[in-house]
Parts: sequence; C-alpha cells; structure tokens
Amino acid sequence: MSEKITAIYVKPEQKAEVIDIDNSLESLQNAVGGYIETVYPFTDAVCIVCNEEGKMLGLPLNRAIYGIESDEIVDIIAGNFLVVYAPPNVDDFQSLPDELIKRYKDMFEYPEQFARTPNGFVAFKMNDISSEEITPLEEKKPHSNDKTNSDTNESMAPIVAPQTHNIERTDR
Repeated sequence: MSEKITAIYVKPEQKAEVIDIDNSLESLQNAVGGYIETVYPFTDAVCIVCNEEGKMLGLPLNRAIYGIESDEIVDIIAGNFLVVYAPPNVDDFQSLPDELIKRYKDMFEYPEQFARTPNGFVAFKMNDISSEEITPLEEKKPHSNDKTNSDTNESMAPIVAPQTHNIERTDR
C-alpha cells in the first residue's frame, strides 16, 4: 500500500483543487487518464504529471505553461494533470509544502480557453463569477448613438476581452 501525497489536481474547464492521492503509478495514471509523463517547467522542485498522449488523443486543452521570465505561452497541457512536489535526489513524489500549494493553486486556479490566431495561440482566463457577485446595471435610456437590442430596446454593454497571452509559432 502506497502513502498518500498532497497535490494540486487540474481538470479542463474546472478550478484547480488540492487533493490527497495515493503515490502509486496506478493512481497517477487514473488521475490523468492514461500513461503518465512528467514535465519540469518551473524553477521550484515541482513537476507536472500529465497524460503522455494527451495532445495525440485530442484531450481537451487545459492550462498554458508560461515562460519563466515572460508571459508567453511555451506549452499547453491537454487533459487532466497534477502538480506534485519532486525534490532533487528523492525517488518518489512528495506532498507539496504549503507555500507551493498556494503558489501553484493560484497559478492554475481558473480554467483557460484557447484560440488559434495567425501568430499562434491565445489563452483566455475564465475567471469565476458567481451570480451573487454580479451587480445589476443601473437602468438608463439609450442615447441615439448607443447600440440597442431591437427586441427589448435595452442598451447593450460593450464586450470586454479577457486577459490574453500570446505564443509565437515555431512550426514555420
């Protein structure tokens, strides 16, 4: 029987969550839905455990990995993944320390959606807004130059684009 470790579990289109998981190959494979791959994109002693064939299988794109010294996308993880503690010179994964739990839960907290552009991919953070946080707009009469919904004669609010990150294409 393997010991449990504390990790961050990240699923597409869902908020990241802190979980306790058996530190066994079978449990890790079940969490990511297939063979595991370990990726070490950060300077901290953590690694991402993801599905080795996630992109080839067409799993949903999940979260972007950004450059250490820039906000450019360097990779996009497809499918479920875990963030685990992987200190040097230790054979097994360990539980994430509290400070790393906070750092990586904050990093992967909100789901991202992706769009392909002529310059590569763009990521959109899908910040969580509950209905309790939405403040009704004050009623106002539309001005003659405002766009209106002809069915209800209501003013239409401008669309604000979410935060985006660009990635350079490397396939040219």
